[in-house]
Order: sequence, then structure tokens, then C-alpha cells
Amino acid sequence: MTAHEMSRKLTIKKKCNNAEHPDTYGHYREAKFCQAKHHWIWKLHQVFEEIHVLKDYQGDVMLLEDDYYVSPDIIVTFQKLKDLRNRECLDCRMLVLGNYEKNQNYPVIGAKAERGYWISSRHNMGMTFNRSLWLEIKKCAKQFCQFDDYNWDWTLMHLSMTCIPDKVRLLVMKASRIFHIGECGMHKKSSNCDLAKVKEAENKLQDNKQHLYPDVVSLAGDTRYKLIDPKPNGGWGDIRDHTLCNYYFNETTSR
Repeated sequence: MTAHEMSRKLTIKKKCNNAEHPDTYGHYREAKFCQAKHHWIWKLHQVFEEIHVLKDYQGDVMLLEDDYYVSPDIIVTFQKLKDLRNRECLDCRMLVLGNYEKNQNYPVIGAKAERGYWISSRHNMGMTFNRSLWLEIKKCAKQFCQFDDYNWDWTLMHLSMTCIPDKVRLLVMKASRIFHIGECGMHKKSSNCDLAKVKEAENKLQDNKQHLYPDVVSLAGDTRYKLIDPKPNGGWGDIRDHTLCNYYFNETTSR
């Protein structure tokens, strides 16, 4: 029997440190899952609060994972997407360079973007934002640290729906400039972890190289996805995780 499967009564009998704090579903913490949410908020705190050369930086920061493959025109495309924001969506607080759509028709949509609101399962790849959104997230620290979900992106979705004023509005590229190439990770196990998707990404970009580096990115319309406050997945009931999470938000900067 694993720790999270033990009944509360048994964990109390065994005098487990977190016996009184299972998650919403009666499960106990598993560090390999909890660490992801901790790392995300620690990372943002480091970028916006601790890195000395960014002390007065008010520009955008792009969040990339170590198993992302980016297109050669990602910086140029970002600049054109920012120009679009200045023309068509001054209240957009995030620009997203990646998406998970199966249809990546670069000849048709390579220079187009959609306007919408942040949805965790659709807009968590290549998120780009500046200090102002970080400060809004900081204001929601209590909700972030106590929402019973070990996923940072589901938690951010919850904040967008309940705490951050007017939700997180964004622009997202319709033809992705980022590809998720990792075959193994927290949510997916495989006997083959050799990054087999690298070649697939390289071929896609090579086949569409004439449709990269757009002169202008234009608005293709607004997304029509229904917005809902997500039901928590659990895995985040232990008050020790809440305490550590709050520490990241409240840590005094070393500057």
C-alpha cells in the first residue's frame, strides 16, 4: 500500500507528519507531482524578483520548457504578435507562441493569430507576459497556494476565473512556433524516450520555411471556447506545500 492510498485513520495511527491533511479525494502528497507547481512559482519569483539584471526590466518574458523545440522565426513572430497586440488588443496581457492544434496549415494560417482568454489545456506552451501580470498573480497568492491542484496551469486557470481582474486575455498564434518533443515526463511514460519527435518538428518547419518570418501577423478572430473554473485535481492538500508556496511569494528579495 502506498502512502496516498492509506486511510486517514491508518496514517494517524502511524503518526505520519501529514496525516491530518489529505487532498480533496483522500489521497496524500506525492513529491514527484507537488514539485511541478513549486518549481513554476519559484521560477517566476526568480525571474521577476531575484535576477539583478532584470531589476528594472518591464518587458516580456517567454516561458519555455526543456523539451520544447522552437522555430527559427520565433523571436520575429513574437515581435509581430506584439505589434498586433498594440493594434488590436491593448487589454491582452499574454502572448502565446505555441498551440496543440493538429492542423498546422502554415500557408493559410502561418501569419494569423486568435484573440481569447487563457485556458490551461490550450495556452500553456510558449506563454509570454511581463511584470504586470506577475504582480496580478502575486495578489492571488493565497488562492494559488491553497487551490487543491498540483498542476500550476490548472491553478492559473482558477485564478484567471476567480481572482485576476477581467481574466487573462491573450493572443495566440494559429500556426505553432513551438513543438513539444518530450516523449516522457510527469504525465506520460514510455519505453522510448529518445525525443523521436525532433525529426518530425524539423521536417514540418523545413516544409514550411517559406511561410515563416511573417511581415505582419493579422487577427483571425476570437476563440469560442467555453470558460469554466476548473475542478481541482487534488494532490495539493498538505499544508506544508501551502507554506512553502507562500514562502516563494513572500520571500524578501535579495536585491
